[in-house]
Amino acid sequence: MFLVAYIGLGGVKFDTADGKAIISWEYPSVKPDSIKVFRSDASHPKESPLLLATIVLEGTPSESVFVDTTYPEGARYLLRTFVGSDSSDTDWMAAGFHMEISPPAEKEKEEPAGKGGKAEEKPKTILHRIFDVKKTNIGVAILLFITIFFYLLNVARKNPNVFIRRIAGLDVINDTVGRSAEMGKPIMFTTGIGPIDSLPILAGITILKQVAKRAALYEVPVLVPNNDPLVLAAAREAVKEAYTEIGRPDLYRENDVFFLTTSQFGFASGMSGMMNRIRPGAVFFMGYFYAESLILAENAYVSGAISVAGTTSIDQLPFFIAACDYTIIGDELYAASAYISKNPLEVAGVKAGDWFKALSILSILIGSTLATLSQLFPQFGTAFELFKKAFEAIK
Repeated sequence: MFLVAYIGLGGVKFDTADGKAIISWEYPSVKPDSIKVFRSDASHPKESPLLLATIVLEGTPSESVFVDTTYPEGARYLLRTFVGSDSSDTDWMAAGFHMEISPPAEKEKEEPAGKGGKAEEKPKTILHRIFDVKKTNIGVAILLFITIFFYLLNVARKNPNVFIRRIAGLDVINDTVGRSAEMGKPIMFTTGIGPIDSLPILAGITILKQVAKRAALYEVPVLVPNNDPLVLAAAREAVKEAYTEIGRPDLYRENDVFFLTTSQFGFASGMSGMMNRIRPGAVFFMGYFYAESLILAENAYVSGAISVAGTTSIDQLPFFIAACDYTIIGDELYAASAYISKNPLEVAGVKAGDWFKALSILSILIGSTLATLSQLFPQFGTAFELFKKAFEAIK
């Protein structure tokens, strides 16, 4: 990239004499703070050039010269100029290189001042008022995702059995409920800590309904402590619907789904105490969790229960993986919810995310391949540059 005009370089010249490289430059308009000189040769590729010198410019010199006494045949040089916090580079220069750079272009004459003594700003076009053209590539990606989502939503509405890979953590629901029934012990289920608008908690409530259905078949009580009043209402409704759909509304007990406390560690302490007193057959942690995750998981282990956890909280996943028997990791929680509910919106959201991830991986592979080929075969350079520009923001 040539030195930009605002630096005011008049020209750069590179010649060789007696095994030496002589580079001279001048800057008639703006004085740079410093200039770095880099060399690329057989031992130092352009990607990691050799820094020969950093020249700090003092005073007001009109011309500077740098002499490389160890000039290897065929070497190329690059100058990097610093003006305050800005920096810019010349192109790589070979022997006999002479580059003329025009002085900074004069600013357009200011328009006559309007009212208040300030120049009137040119009105922006309608396009610039409603759309940031610098983020065109992001807009294209969003439109692509929306298109994929609505296409898959239409498919899911026509075919409720759209394939979603079964999550391993769901396979153990029947086993854990069956074990609790054999031992005559209840099941404990929590969606963690957070408000009702938290997506992981909504996914956890969907899984709660599935667990409650299976528990109703075996007449196993399901205890659901809650941290939020609105989550409590949603959890009660989910459990009640589960018992009704399975044909056993008589087994539903409203007090089994109860409010504990809004305090984070008060909730952890209360639920831990219940696990150690009741000794449940299985404990489910499905939702969103914070620092209380390890406390809950450890107490579930101590109580002898089978523990199944699922959360999108990356910070807490290591604790669940270490202390629980089965763990649903990250986005698998949403996939599990969609798998159970067969809700077209949930299914389309999960599938659209998977499609977009696949397209992202494919783009990375294509870009990596083109970048490699452009280094080995120069004819691929144009294709790589075009591909790269498609993912760059417009400047």
